[in-house]
Amino acid sequence: MRTETYSTPGPLLLNLEIPAGEIEIDTSNTDETHIELEAVSNNDAVRDLVDNSRIELVRRGDGHEVIVEAKSRQGIFISLSRGPDIRFGGPDVRLRITCPKGADLDVRTKSADLRARGEYGGVEIKTASGDLQLDEARGAVRIKTASGDVHVRDARASIGANTVSGDQNFEAVLKGRIELKAISGDVTVGIRSGARVFVDANTVSGSTSSELDLGDAPAQEPAPDSPLVEVFAKTVSGDVRIERAPALVEATEQS
Repeated sequence: MRTETYSTPGPLLLNLEIPAGEIEIDTSNTDETHIELEAVSNNDAVRDLVDNSRIELVRRGDGHEVIVEAKSRQGIFISLSRGPDIRFGGPDVRLRITCPKGADLDVRTKSADLRARGEYGGVEIKTASGDLQLDEARGAVRIKTASGDVHVRDARASIGANTVSGDQNFEAVLKGRIELKAISGDVTVGIRSGARVFVDANTVSGSTSSELDLGDAPAQEPAPDSPLVEVFAKTVSGDVRIERAPALVEATEQS
């Protein structure tokens, strides 16, 4: 296992590139970033990947950038199955990070799963088949994946997500332009109470539904200065559902 602890006061960007395995990130009230990178299985390829990974702290404006780039001497691992399908594979690694609240994320993977607990700023994620779980993003969220599922608990700004077969679930959206595209995955967007809503959703063979009244004015219309959520969702065969944010998410924010 390789470990590093850096002092990272001020704005922070986590710049992560992991081909396969697991990424776990937690935020807390701290000004340090702690990193653990370890091999999941014990073989030469995995050890080579971990030993040759880049772990570095660099200055970035008035803040810092933490870089974790997991590559072996042979570069990113890609393997072909015996059948006609191509799959991404390679040595699995586990990356664990604890960092200050509000850190920005820039994550790139082939098939690594990402679990980001806590509060983040802007988020940009690109993956082929990894699943993504994100607790809270106060900045813009940009996600691109082929077959991984996307689950964002609490989003406070604009969202752009593009998936092929993965499902998209945004539990609680507060404001901003929400642009979602999917081929066969389902799309679910939860709207926080008090927000004004505009929805432009269409699907070729899927269905669209809404818990919110998107036609006539509701009995208690949000104030004109309430945050506006604009949802633009397009799928081929996936379903699109607009719903109210879960009461648990609303209650957690108020507590």
